[in-house]
Amino acid sequence: MHEGVWMSILGLFGLLTIAVLILPLAKRWKFPYTVILAAVGILLGLLIDASEATLGHLPDLFLSFDRFELTSEVIIFVFLPALVFESSLSIDVRKLLADIRPILFLAVIGLLISAFMVAGAVYYVSGMGFVVCLLLGAILSATDPVAVVAIFKDLGAPKRLAILVEGESLFNDATAIVLFNILVAMVLGSADADMLGGIGNFLKVFIGGIVVGYLLARFCVWLIKLVGGIALVEVTLTISLAYLSFLIAEHYLHVSGVMAVVTAALVMGSLGRTGMSSGGWHLLAETWENIGFWANSIIFVLVGMAVPEFLSVFAGDMWLTLVVLLVTAFFARGLLTFAVLPILSRTGIAAEVSLGFRTVMWWGGLRGAVSLALALAIFENEAFSGDVRNFIAALVCAFVLFTLFINATTVGAVMRFFGLADLSPADLAIRNRTISRALENISSSIQGIAERRKISLEVSDKIAQDYVGRATEIRDRDQNGEELTDSDWLNIGLKAIIGQERQGYFDQYASGYASGEIARELVSVTDELMDATKVGGVSGYKDRCELILGFNRR
Repeated sequence: MHEGVWMSILGLFGLLTIAVLILPLAKRWKFPYTVILAAVGILLGLLIDASEATLGHLPDLFLSFDRFELTSEVIIFVFLPALVFESSLSIDVRKLLADIRPILFLAVIGLLISAFMVAGAVYYVSGMGFVVCLLLGAILSATDPVAVVAIFKDLGAPKRLAILVEGESLFNDATAIVLFNILVAMVLGSADADMLGGIGNFLKVFIGGIVVGYLLARFCVWLIKLVGGIALVEVTLTISLAYLSFLIAEHYLHVSGVMAVVTAALVMGSLGRTGMSSGGWHLLAETWENIGFWANSIIFVLVGMAVPEFLSVFAGDMWLTLVVLLVTAFFARGLLTFAVLPILSRTGIAAEVSLGFRTVMWWGGLRGAVSLALALAIFENEAFSGDVRNFIAALVCAFVLFTLFINATTVGAVMRFFGLADLSPADLAIRNRTISRALENISSSIQGIAERRKISLEVSDKIAQDYVGRATEIRDRDQNGEELTDSDWLNIGLKAIIGQERQGYFDQYASGYASGEIARELVSVTDELMDATKVGGVSGYKDRCELILGFNRR
């Protein structure tokens, strides 16, 4: 076998093995997984450099890591479509559309405002050209929600907060890449610095990506219905959709590949499942969860390994520029989240976003793979001067490290401060009763399992009593907790009924009694009822029921 082939295979699966073994440690230490991955990547990069300097050669494993080169094209064409499709596929389109105005404002208008503010401040202290500084601002405006969304899942953050952060990031990445391409053409002299022309090109690329993604996704949905419920074919078609939509949009049609993938995934998530077999959708969700996990794990280790090379060009006179960059970037984002969003809410342009949500959105605006990929694209391009390449690479790397090791590790504390990770007394009661009932069900099923497996009665009784004891302990803890009002109990009952109704629709779909389209509509109705009950209690439930059923008070 050719050395390059087996070295690449060894490097790929060696990195993946290291990355996945870190996950149990991250859960045990209760520390962000991606932060530890980046730290391990930095350590590997330093070890490779040190081994090469002291030994003159590298062991095969280290050598395979060293030759598994991270380039901007690898990130953008291999990892980015998988990460974007997986994130978009799990987003509830109805909830996304409910908050589309603040999301688009932050992702498009907000990104442009932030990029220009950063450019102005950095231009003032660095002496670099304004377009180069604007290029830096565009690169650092691409947020990465991976670490924050993982924390949201661990802490049980409100779904709306996750939608706001993840939705903004997906559209934000597309905006940043489009702006980046326009500015690169200006810096290299292949495009004129025409404001109106730039805006027109931006809209063409952005909207063009949406159109391409929508058309390809609808074609994929048609193909899925055509194949007649073969789960493996259905899943494979979605993988092809993710990469083909990106490549066709980006390479052949020269529109936004990210927007094409985002749109394709949203269409698949809302319409695609109606034409799939019940087992096919579950397999699809599990497959994409694995693909997203693998891509995320490898890319953060590779990003960490690239850090020593990036920081090697960090000059002493860049410290002032870095401080100004950090202050300006956080100030610009704070201006958008704390000043502009409330104005949009008061004028009725956007739904109300609470102070706690806005604070997490501000502090949770991490930078990651996309920012580093764009910086790498500059660093690799010899058409740029050495000063520009080093300037962009060093500052982007330092900024990304700051948000990873400072923001990502403290955003959980910010959420806890605002009580966003806390359960209400009613939710605590629901959780305790659910766990208690589950433990009792396990206890009652142990006897049957013991008979089938020929386990002695003494052993099975001992195990069953253990579950009964745990269920009793949870019930007692619930009774000794905070006193619930009649309104709380009504809310608990309504939420339980809605949950059972929702599960019933899934069961009907799985049994083949309801089509995918009907089940999707009915599940969406229960989601609306659940949200209305959480916000408005019994009156919210009644109002939403009247609206759904079309009752008229007259």
